[in-house]
Amino acid sequence: MDENGRNARLADYAIQEGPTLNLGGQTVTLVKAGHDDVDAAERLVFDNMHPYLRDAGIAWESARFRQGFATADNYRLIAGAQTVGLLSLTYAADHAYVRELQLIPTYRRRGIGSWLLREVERFARQRGLSRIRLRVLKTSPAEALYRRLGFRVVIEERATLGMEKSLVDPPR
Repeated sequence: MDENGRNARLADYAIQEGPTLNLGGQTVTLVKAGHDDVDAAERLVFDNMHPYLRDAGIAWESARFRQGFATADNYRLIAGAQTVGLLSLTYAADHAYVRELQLIPTYRRRGIGSWLLREVERFARQRGLSRIRLRVLKTSPAEALYRRLGFRVVIEERATLGMEKSLVDPPR
């Protein structure tokens, strides 16, 4: 919270735009998304998530997505001239929350998700945050990625898992 009691946005803390990852001849770059990117962002998330949501009996809520997009700090992942992914973040006093980490199918399983989560961890550590949190559908293959990178389940609900990664070293 800032001095006026408002939740500050990640952009207020200037995550450096332009982190890049070289994929052996092709570079992907993280760039700030604007409000005019909401339609493309929603399409990407819907296309990726619809089969899992349908299987879990969860309806897509466009208004909820758009409200969340409007209050988050959103980044497009660009390869050449194409948007190939989306990263959407919010935070509280002690943690960063990954609202969305989405990649188009041809860019999955290439180390990009791990790289993006390391970028989120770098951001959180720079700001003294102690945790990263996210929510994943139980049927999502992304759960394995999160576990591999040190996230653990802290809450289980009907169709989702709340996961968290501590950034504080445990006492020895």
